[in-house]
Amino acid sequence: MQKNIIFIFFIFFIGCATTQLEKENLSGTDLLAASQEILATDTSFDLEKGEIQYTLPQPALVRIRIGLDNGGPLIRTLVDWQRREAGPSVEAWDKRDDSGMVDFSRQTNLMLVLNCLPLDDQGGVLSSTTVRGPNRSPHFSLTLSGVNEFSENIPVVKGVVPVQIILAEEDKQWLTESRYEISVYVDQILIGEEEEGLSPFTYLLNTEGFNDGNHLITVNIAGYSGEVGTQSKMMLVKNEEVVQQ
Repeated sequence: MQKNIIFIFFIFFIGCATTQLEKENLSGTDLLAASQEILATDTSFDLEKGEIQYTLPQPALVRIRIGLDNGGPLIRTLVDWQRREAGPSVEAWDKRDDSGMVDFSRQTNLMLVLNCLPLDDQGGVLSSTTVRGPNRSPHFSLTLSGVNEFSENIPVVKGVVPVQIILAEEDKQWLTESRYEISVYVDQILIGEEEEGLSPFTYLLNTEGFNDGNHLITVNIAGYSGEVGTQSKMMLVKNEEVVQQ
C-alpha cells in the first residue's frame, strides 16, 4: 500500500526549532538555500512494507526523522547522519517509535524529514556546507519516579507523577552550550514544555485528568541548533479506587 506522507527536506519544525527559525526571520525556502543541502528525488513511502525510498545525486550523509504532523512529537530518528551512496536507497522501518513500544502503522498524519549533506571525493562533508542540527540526535533517560507497582512491566501510576529526564553524559556539554527545549506529550498531545532545558529535569505529570488505562508519555529534547532526541514510555493510569461490594 503506497501511502501519501508529507516529506520535508530541511528541518523538523517542533518546539524551539520553530522559535529559533522565527528569530532568524528565515522562511523554509531561505533556510534550504542557505544550508546547501542536496535534494533526494523519487521519494516514496510504502507503509505496508515499511520502506522509505529515495535517490541521491551523489554520496551524502543522510538523516531521516519520523514524526506526527499538526504539532505532534518526533517519534523516531531512523537514519542519523549515515553515509549513503549515489543512486537509489531503501530504508526499512518497523513502524514503531524509538522505544519499540508503539505501532504507528495505522497513523494517518505521519511526517518524514529527509536531510542530505553532500560528501567530497574523500568522504568528508563539503567545507562550504552548513546545516541545522549537524550533531547526532541527543540521548537521555526517561524515568517515572516513585513507582512501586507494575502490570506486565508497565508502571502503574496515579495522581501526580514525577517524570525525570537526564541527558547522557556525552551529550550534556554541547547540548547545554547550544541550549535546548524539553517538550512532554501524552498520547501524542503536547501537555508541557520547558524552553530553557536543564539536566536533570523533573516534570510533574498530573494524571488525574486522564481516563484509567494505558497512556503513552513521549519526551522530545530539541536543541536550538536543530537536533532532536526522543524517548517514550507506556504507563497505566489507575486513579479510581475499586469499590468493594
